[in-house]
Amino acid sequence: MKTFSKSIVAVLVIMILFPSYALGRSVTPMYEDLTGYEFVPGKVDTLTPSLSFNHDAENASDLPDEAEFWTTRTKSSSTTAHVDVTLKGLAAELEFGLETEWGTSTEVSWKATFSIPPWSIYNCKAGSKRSKPTGTENYWVLGRLKSSTSVSGTCTQGTYQSKTLVRYIDH
Repeated sequence: MKTFSKSIVAVLVIMILFPSYALGRSVTPMYEDLTGYEFVPGKVDTLTPSLSFNHDAENASDLPDEAEFWTTRTKSSSTTAHVDVTLKGLAAELEFGLETEWGTSTEVSWKATFSIPPWSIYNCKAGSKRSKPTGTENYWVLGRLKSSTSVSGTCTQGTYQSKTLVRYIDH
């Protein structure tokens, strides 16, 4: 009788401590592997635009005028990152997204149009807006941080154009 009661107690202890095992179900771990890369966003700096066009447009008349210029600009992107999750993270930081895939560049033609008021000379500039996203790439193994690297990119973000008054023309 003593042996029987010890066996019952043992079974009850197993059922209480290991209910999945006692019921014949597989046991699932209570943690995730947490091995891999993680991207931690940093900030996005606005860089000085790259200019592909710079011209003084003159309007020596009584009516407003438009100055149209065909120019080319380069769409490009480069980065210090090489891991897919980091590349996607850097791109996600950008308000307008990437114009090209990371590490590529292409030249495009476009028309810049400027409105020039009467009796004035304006300096007209056109090119590409540029941004620099930054962040940190962490590498984890079994939930422990193994390495942490600062990463950044530089990319164009669409067309840029501006005009500034040079001077008014006497008439």
